[in-house]
Order: sequence, then C-alpha cells, then structure tokens
Amino acid sequence: MEFIYPEKFSDIIIFHANCLVGSESNPTYSFSTVGSSGVDFSSKSINYGVSIFEGGGVDRTANGRTFSYHMDLNFRRMIFNAENSLYGYPQMPLEEHMLALANVIYMNGFDQKMRILAEDGSVHVCNGLYIRPLMYLGPARNIVLRNLYPFQYTLIAFPQVPYHGKNDTGKGMVVLFLSERKKVEHPERKLGENYPSSMRAVRKMIALRERLIGTDPGNADFYARLNEVVWKNLNGYPVEGSAENIAILKGNTLITPRIEDGALPGLTMQLAEIAAQELGYKTRRGVFTTQEIRNCDMMIMTGNAAGLVLVDGGITEDNNERFEIGTQKGREAFAKLKALYQRMRANEFTGASMGAYADEFVSESDIRELREKAMELRAINARLQAAMKGEVGSNGDVSFNPQFKINAPRLIGSVPPDFQTRLPPGRKLSQEAALVKMPMRQPIPVRA
Repeated sequence: MEFIYPEKFSDIIIFHANCLVGSESNPTYSFSTVGSSGVDFSSKSINYGVSIFEGGGVDRTANGRTFSYHMDLNFRRMIFNAENSLYGYPQMPLEEHMLALANVIYMNGFDQKMRILAEDGSVHVCNGLYIRPLMYLGPARNIVLRNLYPFQYTLIAFPQVPYHGKNDTGKGMVVLFLSERKKVEHPERKLGENYPSSMRAVRKMIALRERLIGTDPGNADFYARLNEVVWKNLNGYPVEGSAENIAILKGNTLITPRIEDGALPGLTMQLAEIAAQELGYKTRRGVFTTQEIRNCDMMIMTGNAAGLVLVDGGITEDNNERFEIGTQKGREAFAKLKALYQRMRANEFTGASMGAYADEFVSESDIRELREKAMELRAINARLQAAMKGEVGSNGDVSFNPQFKINAPRLIGSVPPDFQTRLPPGRKLSQEAALVKMPMRQPIPVRA
C-alpha cells in the first residue's frame, strides 16, 4: 500500500472513544474514515469552542521501523489538562492510548512508504506523521452551558508536512514581535479556546509579509523568511509563538519562560533543555525582554510539529523595524543542539528510550486483521462519497446518516512491558508537574 497525501485524506482511518466522563464505566471504541466520521452541529465544541488536544509525532527511522516519540508523555499531559479544566477525561489507561495509536498506524498503512503531493504537483517521500489526540463534546440535546456531556475522544494520524513551510535559504526564521499582549485564561494548557487569537495573529503576519515584500523589494529575502509571531504576556515579556515555546541562549545558559509566565509546558522544549544540559549548557526558567532577545547568542522556537527552529531575525509590529538575532557562537550551538535532539527523537541516545516502536504492539496476524478492517472502512467511505455525489440514490445501499463507523469491542494487539519514555540517566523534565500520573489498569493483554 502506498499512501499519497492529501489526495487520499478522506480515506484516513481514525479512532473514536465515546466516554462517560468522570465515571468508572469503560468507553466504547470504534473506527471510521475521515470522510465518513461526520460532524454533528449540535456539539458544544463547535458552538462554544470547547476542546482539549495534543500534538505528537511518529517517524520512520533509519532502520525502517515506525517510532512514536514520547507519545506517552503527550497522552499524560492531555489528561492533566482535562482533569484541571473541569471537563473530566476518558477512562482509558495509558496502555490503551498507545495501542489505539498502533492500530491507527497499521490500519492506514503508515508503517509503509508515504508520499506527499505538493501544491506544485510534485510528489515527495514523507517519513513523519503528525498525531492529533482530541477531546471534544459530542452531540447534545440542547445548548445549556451547564451540561458538558458526552465527551468524545478521537485519535488521528496524518503525514507531516513542513510546519513553517519550505526554507532552502540556509538561514533561520524571521518572527513578528506583536504589539498586542496575549489574553487567555489558561495559556498553560492545550485548549481549543486558546488558539483563535494566534490564528488571527498569523493571518496578520502573512498580510504584513506580502505588503513588505511589495513595498521594500530590496529586503524581500528577509521578509520571505517571516513565518511566525511572538506573543508577550500581560507583563510585557515575550513568552511564546503562535503555538510554540521560545528560548534564548545567553552566554552558556538556555533560558525559557515558566508556566506561571504564561508558557505552555512544551515537551519539545523540555527535551531541548535536556539536550542542552548534555552538551554542557546550563538551563534556567525565567523571563527575558525583547532587548535581551536582540542581544542574545541564539533564539529558538520549539514544538512537536515544528521541531527545533532557529530564529535569526525579527520585525516589530508597531514600526516594522527589522533586526538580526543571534551570533556565530549561537548558530554553532544551535547546530549541535538540533543534532542531539534529532538523535533523541530517533531513539539513538545511549541509556535512554524516547518512545516506542509500533511493531512492538502488533504481531503479523494482528497486522493482517487490521488491514482487513481498513478495507471494510474504506469500502464504507467509498459508498458514502458516491451517495454524496448523487451516484447512489436514496434507495441504494447507503443511508444518509452522516456517520459510518465500525465498533471495536477490543483493540488489536498487546502492550510491551517497557513502552514508556525513559530519559537519559540523571535527567528529568523541568515541567514534570504538568503530566498526570495515569492509573495503569489492565483491560488489554500486556506481554510479560
């Protein structure tokens, strides 16, 4: 099987769990394709912007295996956010989150070759997946705000495209320093309600980039690298990008804002801190000013989708002043930091285990069973798409119910005993407190 994205996007198979949030009853599981999953417009997530989500990743490593890096930490952070947002969380143990991910990978054939169809018509090999666990409110009988049930959980994986677009210049990214200060109630959590302001800010940045390229063509190369924004918190300190953490290197110390400063407890940033420590740098949580950014040795942005990104230029929103960021020392430090992070992400770091391989969760017979279910789901999706195009009449073999799913009494496969992330010896996450300690139930087989 060869998957070409986004040509076959509607065929991507996703996992669902219907949950009685806060109860002890087990959730019911199902699978569907994107094209047949349906959207119910009575959902309060659509009407009121209520959702909790994560962003993780899976890579095909040099040995051809499919590796999910620190997804157990992503699941733990999502449940922490759910617990502390008064929404409750699905009663799924950590093992089932991981096994559901393995099921989705093999049902989609993501363990095999993937290609991305670019806007210019060219096709490129893709070796990475973006993983989106999402908690949202399902169909509702009314729009009363006090009723937040039922909560639903969905897990989708799709080929990863370059988060900030293609940059072949050999230089870093340029960012727009916003004048507006970010005002959200819980900036430390990955809640859907936190991101509309960032979406507006990115649209503003894109419009400014196009205008500056047109009015100042002599600096068009600089403006063409403008691809992100930097928010300040209510106290006026730079705190994060549109969806990334930020950090600066001053001398021998990597500094990044704290949760209490308004920064998300980003997992990629915490791993970047560990990589910096391994390279002999000090790390510190704290605020810094825009002037300190101008004078620093290095500025980076980090995120699961973005990875580690060098920022070497800035533009102020209020007067569109251009300025360079970083030194040669900082660029050399970034090259070492990114190389070590990439080794950690590829599970090539001695004495650590940064995630789990998908093939540790399934046998060959499991894979055959998953592929058969995938064929059944895609047949359902094909009939639905035909019905929507009028190729099948209302009396044909497809009803017009917008949701077509296959119930899953059980997830396929078993869980290896050592599937959780193990950090390098003597290292710990600086924001460990933002990861819930999930109860480990055993409703599915766990190999001895």
